[in-house]
Amino acid sequence: RELARWTAPWPAWQMAFSPDGRTLAAASWQSPHVGLWDAATGRRLLAPSGHQAGVIRLAFGRDGSLLALDESRVLMAWDLAGGKGTVVARHAFG
Repeated sequence: RELARWTAPWPAWQMAFSPDGRTLAAASWQSPHVGLWDAATGRRLLAPSGHQAGVIRLAFGRDGSLLALDESRVLMAWDLAGGKGTVVARHAFG
């Protein structure tokens, strides 16, 4: 049974639920877009910006306050409460 429907303005290829199941993060590897939605209502919560490339992988931290994004050759960590992203590492994996 369908619980909710989310709409992203871009193709969402990577998705992850926060540890408490309340937030859905989605990203596209085709363009530098990331969004967070309320899992119960489908309402868009946040759209972290400043990405240079599409997102290959994403994951929430254990407490849900951090979102890790693996862009093409850059690993970023987003503090969701503060809305600030930090480059954690540059890599050649890919």
